[in-house]
Amino acid sequence: MRLTFSTRRAVVLLAFSVVAIDLWPQVFEQDGIKYRYDAESRSVTVVNVYGKGDIVVPRSVLYNEQELPISGMQPECFMNNKDIRTVRLYDNIKEIPPYAFCGCSLLSIELPEGLETIKKYAFMSTHNLNEVKLPQSLEVIEEGAFYGSGISSILLPDSIQTIEGQAFASSNIVEFSFHCKDHTLNNNVFRFCKQLRSMIIEEGTTIVHQNFGGCSSLENLYIPASVEQLSYFAQDGPNKGGNYLTSVKVDPRNKRYDSRDNCNAIIETETNTLLFACPTTVLPKEIRSIASYAFSSERQTEIPPIPNSVEYVHERALNCLDEIPNLVFEDGDKDLNLAYHFNRNHDDGSFSSIKTLYLGRNTTWLGNGKDYDENMMKVGTLILGKEVSRLICQVNLQTDKVYAQSTNPSALDIDFKNADAVFFLAPLYVPIGTKEKYRQCEGWNKFLNIVEYDATTISSAKTDAHKTNIYNINGHRITGIQKGINIIRDTDGKARKFIRK
Repeated sequence: MRLTFSTRRAVVLLAFSVVAIDLWPQVFEQDGIKYRYDAESRSVTVVNVYGKGDIVVPRSVLYNEQELPISGMQPECFMNNKDIRTVRLYDNIKEIPPYAFCGCSLLSIELPEGLETIKKYAFMSTHNLNEVKLPQSLEVIEEGAFYGSGISSILLPDSIQTIEGQAFASSNIVEFSFHCKDHTLNNNVFRFCKQLRSMIIEEGTTIVHQNFGGCSSLENLYIPASVEQLSYFAQDGPNKGGNYLTSVKVDPRNKRYDSRDNCNAIIETETNTLLFACPTTVLPKEIRSIASYAFSSERQTEIPPIPNSVEYVHERALNCLDEIPNLVFEDGDKDLNLAYHFNRNHDDGSFSSIKTLYLGRNTTWLGNGKDYDENMMKVGTLILGKEVSRLICQVNLQTDKVYAQSTNPSALDIDFKNADAVFFLAPLYVPIGTKEKYRQCEGWNKFLNIVEYDATTISSAKTDAHKTNIYNINGHRITGIQKGINIIRDTDGKARKFIRK
């Protein structure tokens, strides 16, 4: 087929136009925005924004008499811009790239319908950004997307599929209602949100990972019936931002967890494992084990008596206090196993301690095979119940003194990893008139220094821990009745209200 002159001319001009466009500089700037041209797609992306004040990222730009569509934004394109106030984006933008607005002075942004993803740390440290309206098209909020931002209010659209860890961590969010289509509240989404006062986990959520460390204004939490998996609420403990919860309750319809007898705790129903306790928790008699970080509230001032149904206490289960004043494991016939550090130790090598420890039954204190210092446990006074016949310590126990209560001692199977430090240095106190019996009794006679005491005058941890406790309406323990509403918990664990006008 022969081409006419006009047809050949058109082909030549088109070819020249394509070559000319392909020869354009890859990067050009307009109105304070730097763009990068992509010859293959015949489109441009936003590379960097130098403009000030109110910025509009258009759908397209005119360059060399050609209209080029804007196909997206590159990472860090607004990063650390301290001169912008507002930004408007159009529906050609499908994702906000990583670190796009990190550290900038943004006051507000108009996110378009059609936006599908906010990438990791996109709005990190946007301290002036108070509120963001998320479009109904948004599906994914990636890790740390609003980390350290100033947002105090945000509403999730029904389209949300996934919210990744630390998405709103260290932000100024005051209240939040959580839902997403993957049904998972991921790790530390709200960590260190110090203004967060109200947190609603909506029905349909099935997995809740640890999320509330450092949320110092959040006191109450409700676990819906749909939740099937819970993780620690504050894995690192208070020294690294523990939770501040004073009240927690599980929906009675939940098949995996419960808060039986209004105990103000979370219990895994099938295994009878205590997963989380609050300052006013009264432990049910049926629980068999205490999970790691179960006691991790910053508001905790003491540990309630541990019932004799408990057979195992996991590592750092009592992670809430630098010093536990009085800790009681009630009398019983079930053997007790303690993990090597059931309370916390510190990164600087120092150790938490127990002022007075009462063991009312046979106990094995498990070690972890590490060196002496890492296995160290400090106990001021160790009191052994009358029925204790075995005490095995695979940890290096540092104690000032040991008290025995029986007036007619039986043989004691006792073994300490650091036996010399205990048997030679820690005195054994026994009831008046029984010193010789203990000297002749197997196990007890390992103590080098046996001293008699008046059993009627000693104030044991067991006695102290069973005193009536008084709390204010916020769940904080108080030293006496105050004006207003007082919550009084008696020795049997029952609570009653008392109002002083």
